Amino acid sequence: MLAMAEATHVRTEVTRGVLVATLTTNSLSDYESRVIGDQIQKEAPKGLWNIVLDFKQVEFMASAGIGMILTLVHGAKAQKGKIVVASLNDEILKVLKMTKVDKLFTITPTLAEAMSKMGV
Repeated sequence: MLAMAEATHVRTEVTRGVLVATLTTNSLSDYESRVIGDQIQKEAPKGLWNIVLDFKQVEFMASAGIGMILTLVHGAKAQKGKIVVASLNDEILKVLKMTKVDKLFTITPTLAEAMSKMGV
């Protein structure tokens, strides 16, 4: 079953039990983080707490973006799911590593590798 939803800053698609959230904004500040987090959480309670976040288009992420990811990670863990983040640019990856947030979820260089980590 394949279902698709599109919000202002994120496009979601369900593929074989995995919610793929493709961020369609280049900046992930407070407003975008809230909108994206809310949209993903609306989709996730449908039993889809295996979530891939595709950051391919994101060039900048404020601390609110880190908070959004952590909120989703905690939600996924509570539901026995997991989060995989794909396609981070070097600067965002460096910030996640410096803050050690990268240890809380899986990071892959591509969407294809993220889907593979999910068993899809």
